[in-house]
Amino acid sequence: MLVPLLIVAVVAVVLRTYVVSPYYIPSASMEPTLHGCSGCDNDRVLVDKFTYRLRDPTFGDVVVFHKPKAWSVSEDVLIKRVIGLPGDTLTLRDGTLFRNGKQVSEPYVNDKCPPMTSLGNTDPAKVGPIPDGQMFVMGDNRCDSSDSRVNGLVAEDDVIGRAFIIIWPLGRLHWL
Repeated sequence: MLVPLLIVAVVAVVLRTYVVSPYYIPSASMEPTLHGCSGCDNDRVLVDKFTYRLRDPTFGDVVVFHKPKAWSVSEDVLIKRVIGLPGDTLTLRDGTLFRNGKQVSEPYVNDKCPPMTSLGNTDPAKVGPIPDGQMFVMGDNRCDSSDSRVNGLVAEDDVIGRAFIIIWPLGRLHWL
């Protein structure tokens, strides 16, 4: 009886460590895609830790990552959307985001936020080209997200994985 329980425990630890793990949303930075606001039941997501061992993150992925040392935020683990990848140049024109010269459709952005006015501190209208091994991330709630616009790029090595499904609360269960 002890051997099957031990096997189950080992399999569970291996799965959680290397394949999939749950995370909760600690802030409103991803509203309305993910709830993490005061007064609401914070979403819990499952994070795929395996896929990025086979391929690189892609534009639009919702990623969970360890806080880069240069970032001045209180959480140690963050969740944001990938907006820029190595080699990409992001520009901002009249509040509209362009990636490599093409306008980006962003239906996930909180429509209650005013148009963006800056992509960063060095040049408010342009970021890039983004160096190898780095990415530019932003929260969907652009008016309440401490992200790459303020804190800088995220190293791909800091990424834990890709959030792929909301698992709690059950009324919000759906794929991301």
